[in-house]
Amino acid sequence: MVDCKFNPNFWTNVTATAVDPGWVPTRMGGAAASDDLTLGYTTQVWLATLNNVSVSGNYYHHMKLATYDRRADDETIQDRFLTEMQKISGVNFVK
Repeated sequence: MVDCKFNPNFWTNVTATAVDPGWVPTRMGGAAASDDLTLGYTTQVWLATLNNVSVSGNYYHHMKLATYDRRADDETIQDRFLTEMQKISGVNFVK
């Protein structure tokens, strides 16, 4: 989520969102998973085909805005995250 929050500051023409597909019955989720498999990927398809960068920086669950840990909004945390990503990747992100 932190990545989705700082991305619009760097790339205004790129949409960055986070998605919770739910607990879906896959090999990872298992047979007891209670969510609908179709709903698990519908949001990703919807966001990928949506021509609207205003959704950037948001968190979705089943095509609706969802709540997330608000610490992701903290610009100090975003800056620390970005600094660590630059160290790990060797890529220098410039605002």
